[in-house]
Amino acid sequence: MTVAEFYQFVYTKPLYIVIYFLLPIVTVFFATQFKNIRTSYLCSISLYLISIPALFNTFLSAYRIMFEGRSVMELNLVVDVLPLVSLVVISVLIRRKYTLKELPGFGKLYGLFLMLLSLFVIMFIIEKTRIIIFSMMPFSYFVGIFVILLVALRVGWKKLRLP
Repeated sequence: MTVAEFYQFVYTKPLYIVIYFLLPIVTVFFATQFKNIRTSYLCSISLYLISIPALFNTFLSAYRIMFEGRSVMELNLVVDVLPLVSLVVISVLIRRKYTLKELPGFGKLYGLFLMLLSLFVIMFIIEKTRIIIFSMMPFSYFVGIFVILLVALRVGWKKLRLP
């Protein structure tokens, strides 16, 4: 199954997406009523179950908008927006009861997000290089932006590594 076939399946059956992204939110809501080690693992698992697909979907939607020229008005609310909204909701619910350092493995998720964002921006800059050439942007600014992105990529990579 390709990514396009998977998205076609999801577009035809959005109830699966709604259940997948709302069930961990309900689980975290009830788990945050009690604060112990078991609920911290439950919250961490729920956060990972939502955040990895939400980040993938967000970057894929941004890719389709920026590189393929897809209109923002064509975004499907259930498939393209619900994962990001559920990520925000579950993060807010978890932050009420736990600090992010109390959740097992959460630093690696932030590192993954930084690394994906840096690579996405670098790919976008490489794709649109001809715009930079004609924009009369000084080369030193371009080099500075590139170095900042590489530093963000390095920080993200360090966050992903095991301590």
